[in-house]
Amino acid sequence: MSRGETGIRLSQCMIVKNEEKNIERALAWAKGLAWEQIVVDTGSEDRTVSLARSLGAKVYQYPWRDDFSSAKNFAIEQAQGDWIAFLDADEYLDQESRERLSQLFCQIRDRDFDGISSALEQVGEDGRIFAHGTQVRFFRADPMIRYRGRIHEQLVRLDGHPLKLADVSGQIRVLHTGYQPRAVREGRKNERNRRILLEELKERPEDAGLMGYMGDAWLSDGEREEALSWYERALKAMPREIPEEDQRAAVTLTKLLELKSEKNSQDMEGMYDKASSRLPKEPDLDYVMGLFYADREDFPRACRYLEQALSKREKFGTSNRAMRLEAEYPTALGIYVKCLYRAGEMEETVRQGARSLQISPWDMSVLSVYMQALAAGKRKAEGCLEALYQIYDRNIPKSRLFLYQCAVSSGLFPLAARVWEDMTGIEQEALRSRGMNPNCVSKRRSQ
Repeated sequence: MSRGETGIRLSQCMIVKNEEKNIERALAWAKGLAWEQIVVDTGSEDRTVSLARSLGAKVYQYPWRDDFSSAKNFAIEQAQGDWIAFLDADEYLDQESRERLSQLFCQIRDRDFDGISSALEQVGEDGRIFAHGTQVRFFRADPMIRYRGRIHEQLVRLDGHPLKLADVSGQIRVLHTGYQPRAVREGRKNERNRRILLEELKERPEDAGLMGYMGDAWLSDGEREEALSWYERALKAMPREIPEEDQRAAVTLTKLLELKSEKNSQDMEGMYDKASSRLPKEPDLDYVMGLFYADREDFPRACRYLEQALSKREKFGTSNRAMRLEAEYPTALGIYVKCLYRAGEMEETVRQGARSLQISPWDMSVLSVYMQALAAGKRKAEGCLEALYQIYDRNIPKSRLFLYQCAVSSGLFPLAARVWEDMTGIEQEALRSRGMNPNCVSKRRSQ
């Protein structure tokens, strides 16, 4: 076989059970990129095996033992390539990441890395990203590199040395569909996960990470009180000092804050202090606090926490942190802008509003407060419009119509009249036919 696009022999590996809905996509993204494709089946009762074979994969059988590491390590031992790509059947790369991965392997194949750390993004049933994380899915074929742990297994070096990883989370993203509600229900994943986790906890009863995963499993089933109990137990078991790259601890502390906020807890500040003292660089903690105060219309406090969250994201990055904030970044920035406006911070509303609209230009709620903040700065309609045209192309009809509609709905009639003047006769007539009479705007231009 040839070395493919990357210049190396890349072995794609996966373990599967009843994945006929996902197996074709799981293998298709790596065609031409992988030197070989290895599928280890742990007891499928559907067409997973026959489909995998028809697509050219090497299929092996392995009896399921409630141990993900055991099955994954068996798959690795069948590989004959130089590097391993170990994605689950419900994970895949989009075309852009696939192309970047091919280029990346050409760059790092002779460098001293054990693996690469890529973004892992959870895709909801509506196609939107609802969580962002960082995982190692690509690593060197080395007998010292194996998985450890029956569940939520981690890649480690058996000689005890830390893995040397290249952080490419800003370039490569793995998309994961396995936590969509329907997939979780159909696969009965949480029931299985809790069973395995309880066995692990018998051996490691003080393991905060396992307790956090138990909380996740209960929360996914909608059992919020049970989840809260497990997250609180995890917090008590955590050491005072936690490695800043401990993504599991960050998830546990963030979920704990979220559940506390739902109960309208009076101790949010105390809980935040406990969490942030352990992970001071974690933006999600500040983000949850910002949302908590925004929901209660305490806009000065909301602004303070949201500003801290966005600042930490920019300063410390998103590798192994900011799972929620990164997934919701455009929304978070829009919330920050609206809180600034409600807090009376007009200059900062203008600055952050422009930043937000560069990312999400068609968010009318953000555009409205941005326009009003511009007007509050005593800018005349002409000056407001020039600021808007730094974001929107004045030559595009869609931009002119959007600005006009937003100005009218915001009560900024002089600005609306100024946009009207930039429209073509056809555009103006179309608005008239829709009942958007510009006369009321013209009468108020001087107001």
